[in-house]
This record gives sequence, structure tokens and C-alpha cells, in this order.
Amino acid sequence: MNAPHDVRPARPEDLREVLAVFHAVDLDTAGETLLDAVDLEGFWSDPTFDAEHDTRLVFDGGRPVAAGSLFANGFARVDVVPDACGRGLGTLLADWVERRQRERGGDHCEQEAFETDTRTRTFLEARGYVPAHETWSLELPADATIAERPLPDGVVVRPMRAGEEHVVHQVVEDAFNEWEGRTPRAFESWKALVLDRPGMTQDHLLVAAAGDDVLGACVGMDGESDDEYWVAQLAVRRDQRGRGLAQQLLAVSYAAARARGRTRGRLDTDSRTGALSLYERLGMHVTLSFTSYRLTL
Repeated sequence: MNAPHDVRPARPEDLREVLAVFHAVDLDTAGETLLDAVDLEGFWSDPTFDAEHDTRLVFDGGRPVAAGSLFANGFARVDVVPDACGRGLGTLLADWVERRQRERGGDHCEQEAFETDTRTRTFLEARGYVPAHETWSLELPADATIAERPLPDGVVVRPMRAGEEHVVHQVVEDAFNEWEGRTPRAFESWKALVLDRPGMTQDHLLVAAAGDDVLGACVGMDGESDDEYWVAQLAVRRDQRGRGLAQQLLAVSYAAARARGRTRGRLDTDSRTGALSLYERLGMHVTLSFTSYRLTL
């Protein structure tokens, strides 16, 4: 680094400062902010996350200019605000992230780079990271709708009931754990990110069920802007796929959001799911694309 900087773990009261760093980088590389305070609070409340050991915040004259965070699944964010690039702060934090992950017994680290972010891609590749999978953010335009699908006899889409939380978590995990290289998420971590998220209602947590048998699940979340709604998780049991459950869950979830004034339906999908073409056929279009890079430690 060209000049001394203050580096310390982030504290709970630093959440807004960390978020400001993330936002500065996202606006520079993606043209929009992709994480809000509620999202970050959820990540920090995950019982596997310890801000004292799993974050670093870098200050220049009292101003936060870089942040590093390491999460339970080996995913890391290393962010340097644009006007502080070139000082070695990214290298400082990347060294720390990888060292910390080794201390935790992890065998890999993952970081993301947007398609147009040549600087981050070059940086990660120089450190030995290799592309693991592609991810796309999609949006359903405000003037488009997801067509409803008739469901098999006895199957309905309804809100998740009290007592079904563990079953819904298992449906999501079983589906997502089919992806190569994914680290499973324990129930308590999922609860912190989903069930304990402020503002969650029955419209945000939908299931496709035959009686008490949960066949699929859809988890929605209000976005940072007042018109934005994200489907964060959409999963159908392997033995129930191809019956229209995912499409109907998506249709009902977005319709409920629009009834509350959230007209922009969004979601992320990646190359491990094979679902991109489905979403595009339903009228969604790609707004952002990025690569997840993986480093074997």
C-alpha cells in the first residue's frame, strides 16, 4: 500500500459503512446496488458468521474505503471503492480472506465478478481463481405477467403453514444441493436469512402442496426500491418436476407482489440449474450477468 490505512474488524454499528462500500463498488461495476441493509443484516445474523473474525473494514482518514467479508459457504466479498483502487487494498483483503478461510478449515474461496468488470476478473485470475459458474439476474417487465399453469389434481399453491418451516428448508436444500460445488446451508442459517427477515409475510413464503405434502417452495423478498420484488429461492422436489409447479409458484408469487405495488419481478439463476431458458420463455430478460470464481486452497 502507498500509505498507511486503519484496518479492523467491522462492528455491528459499522453495517452502514460496509454497505456504503458495497454500494460504491456495485454502482461502479453493475450500475445499480444489489444488496440492501436488510440483506446484510440477514447475512450478519447467520449464527455461523462472526463479524469479529469474518470481516475487515479499511479506513483512510476515517473514511471507509474497502471491506472484506467471508461467509459460511466460502463465499467472499472483497470491495474497494473506485477512488481507492491501485493502493494494494484488494490484495490486502484477498490475502486475509483466503488465510481466514484456511483457518476455518475451508478448502475453497469463491468471489464474483460482473461480465463487464475486467479489473476484478483480471485480479482474481492472477490469484489462481478459475470460473466456476455463470449467474444471470433476470427481470419480468412491469407490463408482462407469468402465465398461470393448471396443477395436477389435489395440488395447490398456498402460503407456508406454521410447522412446515423445516420441510420447506429441506425441499430447498435438496434441490439446491444438486448443484456441483454447493455448500449446504443449515436450517438456522436459512432461518436467519429468510424466516427472520423483517417484513416477511405469508405472501413471501409459498408452497405447492398436496394436502400436507410439500412438493415445492418459493421464497420472495421485497427489494430495495419500492417497486422491486425478488424471488430468492424457487425449488421443486425432483420427483415432482415437469408438472408446472415452478411456473405456478412463480406466477402466484409475482402476482401477489404486484397487488402490493411491487411491479418489477426479479430473480437470479445460474448455469448449474439449467433454468435460464425457462425464465426467458416466461417473458423474463437478463439485466446483469456475472461469473463466480473459485480458488482451491
